Amino acid sequence: MHDCCNCNTIMSLRSSKHRCVHPTIAANVDHNIIMSKAKCRKMLYVAALLSIAVVARAMINGAPSSACTDISPALGHSGASQSLDNSPFSLNVSALTAAGGYTPGQTYTLTLTGTQQYRGLLVQGRRGTTPVGSFSGGQLTQTVCTANTGVTHTSNTLKNNVQLTWTAPPKGTGNVAFSYAVVVQNSLGVSTYYATLTTAPIIELGGSSTTIVSTSGVLLCVIAVAVLVLHV
Repeated sequence: MHDCCNCNTIMSLRSSKHRCVHPTIAANVDHNIIMSKAKCRKMLYVAALLSIAVVARAMINGAPSSACTDISPALGHSGASQSLDNSPFSLNVSALTAAGGYTPGQTYTLTLTGTQQYRGLLVQGRRGTTPVGSFSGGQLTQTVCTANTGVTHTSNTLKNNVQLTWTAPPKGTGNVAFSYAVVVQNSLGVSTYYATLTTAPIIELGGSSTTIVSTSGVLLCVIAVAVLVLHV
């Protein structure tokens, strides 16, 4: 047995009992640990590549539900978010605005247009930060987010003027605005995006304000009739 203080032996800190071991044994242990670390690093590297591949595939087939919180496709895209002031895209909601607002439960067609083609999209109707209404999937789109409150692309092929089918929320919801994001690809093949674009608020038809006006009108009529009766 060698003394632990002798130069011919070393203290193995890797042993649970901190026992003294012979240099040859220690060298073998160190070699095995180094090899294990190398294998571990290699496995982590492979796992990282696989996870990136999975995320990239998810972006190709549509935005994940995790993007519904901020309406941002940042995860999985190497490019940066573009300035909203220079956005070449807009969500056409004329089907709602032409009527002066939306009717609860009614279905409308929206169109995502742009001066250039795009590869991905994510759109959601909101009352403040609360998702409202629901979308239906189409030829180029599929629903996403809780209760189908969002819609996204089915592939990353170039597209433009994609039509979206949205069903308005129930009566009493109030004003609704649409938040949306668009993913494009620049000349270098890098995916960049415009996130959290927003339409102007769209009022609810037949809501509380309309009811108040109608009630006031009835009240005025009652007063007018009462005055006429008194005159007679």
